[in-house]
Parts: sequence; C-alpha cells; structure tokens
Amino acid sequence: MTKYILIFLLFSFLGWIIDTIYSSFLKGEYSPSGYYRNIPLCPIYGIGGIIILSIFSILQTHSPLTTILTTTIAVIMLEYFGGVFCTVFLKEKLWDYSSSKFNLNGHIDLLHSFFWLMLISILYALITPVLPSITTYLNSINTSLGKFDLYITMGFIFIIIIKTLNTREKRLSFK
Repeated sequence: MTKYILIFLLFSFLGWIIDTIYSSFLKGEYSPSGYYRNIPLCPIYGIGGIIILSIFSILQTHSPLTTILTTTIAVIMLEYFGGVFCTVFLKEKLWDYSSSKFNLNGHIDLLHSFFWLMLISILYALITPVLPSITTYLNSINTSLGKFDLYITMGFIFIIIIKTLNTREKRLSFK
C-alpha cells in the first residue's frame, strides 16, 4: 500500500505545479493552487495518478488508443465526482467551469476534458515504456516494509483525513 502513497504524493505535487502554473498564467500573477494552504499538494491529482498508473498497468496488452481513452474517461469521472464531493462534503466548490460552454454542473467541461486527453496521451508516451520498472521498484518497497506497510498506510490516511478536516474548518471560517 505504501506504493500508492508514493504515487499519490508524486502526482499531488506534480498536479500542484501544473495547476499553479495554469492558474498563475490565467490570473497574470502567482496564484498557488491546492486545497491545503502552504503545502504544495493537490489531492485530486494524487488520486488521479493512482488511477492513471493502475489503468496503464491493467491495459498493458491493449492498444494505446483504448488505454488512453479509458484512462481519460476515468480521470474526467474523477474530476466530476471529486467536484461533487467537495461541494457536498467540504461545502466548497474548488473549481467552477459553469461559465464554460459544454460544462456539466460546473464540475467538468469540454475544454478541460480535452486537456486531460492531451495530458494522458503525454503520460502514456512517457510512462508505458518504463512501467514494468516502476512497478517492480514500487512493489519492492512494499515487500521491504513488510508488516509496517499497513501501519504506514493507516497513519498516512489518518494524517490526510485530519489535515483535510482541519483545513476545511479554517477555510470555511474565512468566508
């Protein structure tokens, strides 16, 4: 399970970088992204990274087109249901595409879905040639941790839940 924590952290950080650059470009000034203040992580990208690598692994024997389209649909679904989750449970709309054409409840839209398709295509080209090596390495970490793997995973999940709830309370108190 620790391998999923590592994937989560890597993609959360990379997603934060990409989203911060994109947001800063749109606003014309530095605009850090992310739910957590002063922590360069966007959890939805971490979850997306786990989904992306899992689908790439499961569909290794399928055509690139099938893998890319399946992964893109899964990530778009994550964005939609992530938006619903934030609105319902966190009482915040962290992104809003309502003003965009062809949006669904402001959680997803055609333009950002296209961006996902492009990003998934790039990731596919970069990752699939080395996916077996990545998988072997991550599995060796899990094996070397033995029974501590479960405790590390449980501790990580506990910290993320506490940090999310704490951050939620602070963010809502500013409104």
